[in-house]
Amino acid sequence: MTSGNRDSSGGANVYVDQLTAKDGAVGVKVQVGGRPVAPRSTLLDLGRLFGRNDDLAAISDALKEPHNPARLILSGEPGIGKTHLANAYGADRRTRYPGGMFFIAFNADPALGLAKLIPPLAEESIPDRAARMLASIEEPTLLIYDNVASERELTAWLPPAGLPAHVLVTTTSSDWTGRHAVRNVQPLQATDAQAIVEGVAGQDAARRYGAVLVCRAGGIAVRLRADCDYVTRELRHHREPAFGRKLDSDTESSFAKAFAVLTPDGQLVVRVAALFNQAHIPRQELERRLVSQGWDEQRMQQALDAGVDRRMLTQVNDFFRMHGLVAEFVRAREAQAVPEAILTQHREAFVKAAQAFKANPAETHLREQLAGYPSLVSEWEPMGAPTDGVDCHTISRALAEAGRFSEAREWSERAVAAAEKGDVHGRVDHASLGISVHQVGVCLSRLGQYAEARPWFERAVAAKEEGDVHGRVDHESLGGSVHEVGVCLWSLGQYAEARPWFERAVAESERGDVHGRVDHASLGRSVHQVGYCLSSLSQYVEARPWFERAAAESEKGDVRGRVDHASLGSSVHLVGYCLASLGQYAEARPWFERAAAEAEKGDVHGRVDHQSLGVSLHLVGHCLSSLSQYVEARPWLERAVAAKGKGDVHGRVDHQSLGISLRSLADCLAKLGQPEEAQQCLTRAAALPKDG
Repeated sequence: MTSGNRDSSGGANVYVDQLTAKDGAVGVKVQVGGRPVAPRSTLLDLGRLFGRNDDLAAISDALKEPHNPARLILSGEPGIGKTHLANAYGADRRTRYPGGMFFIAFNADPALGLAKLIPPLAEESIPDRAARMLASIEEPTLLIYDNVASERELTAWLPPAGLPAHVLVTTTSSDWTGRHAVRNVQPLQATDAQAIVEGVAGQDAARRYGAVLVCRAGGIAVRLRADCDYVTRELRHHREPAFGRKLDSDTESSFAKAFAVLTPDGQLVVRVAALFNQAHIPRQELERRLVSQGWDEQRMQQALDAGVDRRMLTQVNDFFRMHGLVAEFVRAREAQAVPEAILTQHREAFVKAAQAFKANPAETHLREQLAGYPSLVSEWEPMGAPTDGVDCHTISRALAEAGRFSEAREWSERAVAAAEKGDVHGRVDHASLGISVHQVGVCLSRLGQYAEARPWFERAVAAKEEGDVHGRVDHESLGGSVHEVGVCLWSLGQYAEARPWFERAVAESERGDVHGRVDHASLGRSVHQVGYCLSSLSQYVEARPWFERAAAESEKGDVRGRVDHASLGSSVHLVGYCLASLGQYAEARPWFERAAAEAEKGDVHGRVDHQSLGVSLHLVGHCLSSLSQYVEARPWLERAVAAKGKGDVHGRVDHQSLGISLRSLADCLAKLGQPEEAQQCLTRAAALPKDG
């Protein structure tokens, strides 16, 4: 999102609560080319699980009926074995899940992880494909969602209500509401820890060193396994394992000992692997870093095998993963040992991946490429985070396009700090600074933090008013920040206060950019929001001409002539909404039909926001129902439910909106004398999660 682009702020979605619909996706077997997609497993092979019988029993009890939807949260501190426990549960119960068992790493890209489980359709975005995968579940299926950061993040990727899916979540967060069953996984008990020592290192090692190994691990399974591997290696070479008294020192840490027994090549492989996203280390990119050092294929394979053998790496098809604690250890203590040429190459590759995805966010392979790199600034610090302001802004924009707004904010704040320093002569380009400041606000507002975002947008306005180093003001860009101040106020329910900001944004946008070019798409979005403020105050007669003007501007496209059909459809939709709100359902219906047709064409990147599409489809059905044309209304309401079940452009499902359409469909079916089908819709609506 550039500083000059207005966001439609949800457009028609805001009005869904006042309206009425059913679903067609549930229970449908997805077919590609006329053949069903075969179920498969993507569980991790982490070796045998020793002990943890009580935890396994608790999981089995919570997920005991495969045909009934259920979910369980495994919460606990890092390294105690939650991921191993979840995968072991699935491995022992394969026959329960004929629909497949799938491991999705949330610290990579959940949309991408889900999308890769099903073949793509033509011109289908990653979030659309992920939502289709979830909606296609027909037989009992196990989804392991690993490293989920929060309840909000989980809710966005829950399967549609009623499907036979078991969701097993691992997390370090303890902040979960009562709507979820939670199992607090405790550090290893002495008996379970002893079982691991015996199973991994053997009976003799357990007898001689079991007590010290259990003590050193402190209940953390990943540390215990690393120590066991170290002991096994030393005994194999007829050496006495060395354990110091200071158990928390770097030189005596479990990971340091596991790392120390690697060959020099194996150590370098692990160091370079730690530069990537720990949950998604692309083998091809990892090999490129090593090829640059003159390695041949045999040398590379031997080093990779050593890293896997020592449990520093886990291989999963064409990529590797590394436990978070191991990655933290390597980055903090070993990153400086990576040749500078590799670090430079890695930083440049990250920026190039961000540039490519920002330019083409609908491309699957570009999104997967970006997912291979750490997204947090703190993860990059040990290896030298990019410092160039332009690069940091590019990274922020790319992460925001992927829906990762929290991480994007960090990079945009870094871009702001760089812009404030000015050029080599100390001159500050306030126009450029304003763009980076604006991006911080974008990240906050897309996270729903409108009060926090507003001062950033106001600061962006002030910076852009000063112009670039030559004093030139880009009124289009300035109008974008003015517009977003209005969005924050509008989103907080302050419609009267927001309206003058949108009117000012219209005035700025009409003046054009530094070359006098008018972006009619951006202008249309600000005009749209003036109408939005009026309609939010129930001034529908006054609002309607603003929406009609907004549609006319949007049809002209941006400065390159590209038409954002999603934005155009939102304005068209709200013309219909004004008419429907005045009771003119027959006149409103063709506007909603046109809005749906525009929404199906997608945004400038071709991405379809199925939530917005679903709202327009819903209102066609609502108009028909209001005119007692229930037979004609039913298919529109069914399409609305199917669309809403796919979510927005990031795959996030608005369950409240979906529930409204389900209840509207139930009412329609009841009017048609089909009480059983109506009750099915009501039951599904009642089972939907309550979005937090």
